[in-house]
Parts: sequence; C-alpha cells; structure tokens
Amino acid sequence: MSQSPTGSARQLSPSKSSGPAKIALIYAAIAATWIIVSDNSLAYFVGNARQAADISVYKGLAFVALTTFILYRLMMRMVIKLTDLHAAVEREQAAKLEALSLLEVIADKSTDAIYIKDTSGRYQLFNRQAGRFVGKESSEVIGHDDRSIFLPGEAEALMEVDRQIMEGGVVSTVEEVMTTPNGICTFLSNKGPFYGEGHQLLGLFGVARDITERKSLEDRIAESEKQYRSLFDGMLSGFAYHKVEYIDGAPVDFTYLAVNKNFTLLTGLCDVVGKRVSEVIPDLKEKDSELFDIYFRVADTGQPERVERHVLSLNLWFVISVFSTQKGYFAVIFDNITDRVVAQNEIIKNNEQLLQSNLDLEQFAYVSSHDLQTPLRNIISYTQLLERRYKGKLDADADDFIDFIVKNSKQMSSLISDLLEYSRTTSQSLLLQPTSASEAVAQALENLKVDIEEGCVQITVGDLPMVMAEQTRLTSLFQNLLGNGIKYRSTERSPSLSVKAERVKQGWWRFAVTDNGIGIEDEYHDKIFEIFQRLSPASERAGTGIGLALCRRIVHRFGGSIWVESEPGQGATFFFTLRAGVGAQISSS
Repeated sequence: MSQSPTGSARQLSPSKSSGPAKIALIYAAIAATWIIVSDNSLAYFVGNARQAADISVYKGLAFVALTTFILYRLMMRMVIKLTDLHAAVEREQAAKLEALSLLEVIADKSTDAIYIKDTSGRYQLFNRQAGRFVGKESSEVIGHDDRSIFLPGEAEALMEVDRQIMEGGVVSTVEEVMTTPNGICTFLSNKGPFYGEGHQLLGLFGVARDITERKSLEDRIAESEKQYRSLFDGMLSGFAYHKVEYIDGAPVDFTYLAVNKNFTLLTGLCDVVGKRVSEVIPDLKEKDSELFDIYFRVADTGQPERVERHVLSLNLWFVISVFSTQKGYFAVIFDNITDRVVAQNEIIKNNEQLLQSNLDLEQFAYVSSHDLQTPLRNIISYTQLLERRYKGKLDADADDFIDFIVKNSKQMSSLISDLLEYSRTTSQSLLLQPTSASEAVAQALENLKVDIEEGCVQITVGDLPMVMAEQTRLTSLFQNLLGNGIKYRSTERSPSLSVKAERVKQGWWRFAVTDNGIGIEDEYHDKIFEIFQRLSPASERAGTGIGLALCRRIVHRFGGSIWVESEPGQGATFFFTLRAGVGAQISSS
C-alpha cells in the first residue's frame, strides 16, 4: 500500500525547466543591451583611447556588479518558490501516509475481509480478518492468487468472476460459497475495479463478510415458513387474518390480509385478500352485527372469544374462535357446522316425535291396563264361582279346564297390574325427597312375607341410608329385586339374601342386593332389564317379565344407574346408585 512519488516529480519539473531559461534570457538581454549602449556611448563621448580603456574597465566592473545583483535576486526568488513547493509536497505526502496508515489500521481491525488484487489476480493486500477466514497469514497469500487458498475448481470460478468485474468496470455484490478450514462457508462480497492515473486499470478491490450463520438462519426460516405454509394450507379448519379499519377512531370495517385454502372451501368466498369485508359480504354488518362487535372487541382487548352461530349473510352455521396478537388486528379459525346443526335439529325433531309417540303409547298402555282389569276381574270371579259350584260334579277334564282358566286369568291380572305400574312409573312425575331406604326394605319384606316363609329364606339387611327417592317406588324397587332372588333360588342350598349400601362418592350411595340363587349368564346381563324378558319359561317360575325393567325405570327416574354381576350357579348381585337424601325436594319428570 505504498504511495508512488510520481506526482511530486511532475510538480517540480516545470520549475526546473522554466526557471534557468528565464534567468539566462534575462541575463543575455541585459548583457547585450549594456554592451551595445555602453560601447556606442563611450565611442561617441570619449575620443582619448587611454581614457576610453579606463572607462571600459569601470564599465565592466559595473556590469558584473549589476548582473550579479540581478542574478542573486532571481535565484533567491526561485529558491523561495522551490522551498515552498517542496514543503507543500512534503505536507501532501505526510497526509497521504497518515491516511494510508489509518486505512491499514482499519483494514486490520475490520471484521470483514479486505483485499486488493492486481490484474493477474495476485493479492497485493490481504487483511488479518481475511487470513482468519481462510486459515492463512497475510504473508502466505501476498503475491499469490486464489489457487493458493481455495480448491482448484472454486479458485478458477472465483478468478473468472473477478475478471468479468474488472472487464465490466462496475462494482458488484456477489455471494460466494467456498471451502475453508472451518468448513463450507458463504461470503457476501462487494468487488470492483480500481484505477491509477489516466484511468489505468490497476486491479480489483474487495470486501467480504462471512454470512454462513445468516444463510443458515435464513434457510431455517425458509424451511419454517414452508412448514407453516404447509400446515396453514393443510389445516381442515378455515383461517383468516384481518386488519380493522377505523374512521375517527371508531372501527367500521376490516380487511382480509391472509386466508388459507379451506377458507374458500368452507365459505364459498374467493379472492378476498386485500379486500374489505364490505366488498366481499356487503350485508354482513347489517345481518350479523353481533359478529362484527365480537371481532372489533377481540381486536381491541386482545381477549379471545369462541362462538357458535348462524351467519345469516351466508346462511351457514359456523363455530368460530377469534383471537388477536396485535391491537387493531384479529384472526379467526372456524369450521362450517351447517350439516351437523341440520342433523342435530333433525335428531331433536325425531326425538320429540319419538317422545310424543312414547307418551302416547304409555298413555294407551295405562288406559288399556286400567280398562282391562274390570272384565278380567269378572272373568276370575265367575270362573271361581263356577269352580265352587260345579267342581267334582263334572268330568275331570272340566275341572282341569276351570283350574287352567283361573290360573291364567290370575297371571294375566298380574301382568296387567305390572304393566300398569310400569306405565305409571314412566308417565307420572315424581317428587324426590329424603327417603329412608331401611323403611322401604322393611315394607318390601313385609309384602314378601309369605314367599319368604314358604321358601325358608334367610334375609340380612345392613345399615341403610336416607336417599333422594319416592317411598312407594323405592319399596317397589327393593320388592322386585328381593322377589327375584326368592323366585330364582337354588335347590342345592338354603336360600339367603342380603341388602347393603356404601358411599361411593360425595353425595352418592351404591346399594347391593345379593342372592345365592341360580345365577345369570353373561349374555343376559343387559337383556334381563328389557321388558317382557325372562330367564325361565312361565311354566317353570311365576313372573311377568316386567319386574327388572320396572327396576331400571325406577332407578333411572331417581337419577341413578343399575347393573348386575353374576355367574351361573354362583348367585347374583344387583347394584344400583342413588343420591344421598339431603337438601331440598327434587322434581323428576
């Protein structure tokens, strides 16, 4: 980076050539004038030769003195000018050296690589940071080209780029990927030609920065953006990002900034980005003003909201989540639930129709059961009267026929009574209140007293709580479960039944009615709770097939659940849950 003195020599050369010439010309002019004038004057005024010779001597001395003085003055002026010019040159050189020294310091301290190459590509300057990038000292690089630093292929490509820049004569910015001791690195280089006097091309300068980390970060960001875009476009829900438009500080509209593919699929709206909603859906604000208020509120407060509503302007149902990450902006994620809502409404309609049908059916069963009891009682009464009057007076077949009529009439009466009870349990409202389970069990056992004594059944009853129930139906529940245990007792062991209760969670009790009877196979554990379902034919064990269905209906009306655990030959345990009997009365419709 040394500075050539060529400029100073050129500044001094004009003085060296023109100064002496001027002095010689002045001296010749004065001398010639003096000689001509003095000699002619002397010849004219002095006739004596001796006297003329003496005067000529004095004339010569005077000429020498005069010319010496004149030469002295001219030489002094020239020396002063040369001295001033030399001082100016020295000051200029000092300033250039100082600037050069400063540039060298800056180059050495720079975090960028700074270099200069001659027209052949040999390095003339290679700063310390450039050496760090390639793992070499400057002294190893100066005077050599890129082939001493980089791989052959990379070096040739780099030198070709440099040649094109020097030929083009413009400064260029290029990205260069090179293999260094630190691995493959990416450099961002600013390169350009530099010139000497007369616009003579001297070589190329360059400033390079290692942007490997930045490129890696950019690549990661690009990959993240790609993944985000893939997720954004691939999400099943619709998405839209908006900017709120204000007039005098009041929100009046919003602009679509971004939407995903499913936005169009779910709404049917196309090409909305950059448009205001008033352009896309002109009547949205009028028909769905509450939705507008929600959007503006979220954009203002930043508090997310979720709504499910019928958007009248589109005649579609949506579930919409609204959130904001920046004041004045909001995003929505939504799903079109129109089909689901239509299906739900259809289900509700069908359920209402089914409920009405069930109510009509239950009312019919109630009325029919009630109305059938009167003629059935007459049949039983007259058949029993016929039996008392004519038993033994007719043949044996007649007695059997009468007995068959009486038994089946009683069976039918029981069936109608149970059906009437089932219908009442379904159709009538219940007033649930704290009820003693112990009293209900005691009443049930009293009602089953004859069957218990005939079967020699052992009964064990634990401490039972107060529950939320209705006394009559709670008694019916226990009576049916205990009666079932007596009815399906085993012939291989003495029958026994137990009733227990335990608290299972806050506010709930679980009851267990256990028998040691014949048990129930797994496939019937659910089926036995259906109406008119029996494990044994009517000829084997008495029953109507309504008892357990009635138990399930009662427990459900009380708000609990019922199930059975049993194995064939091992007895059965019927479990059911009821709310604890505390607090106010509860109406169960």
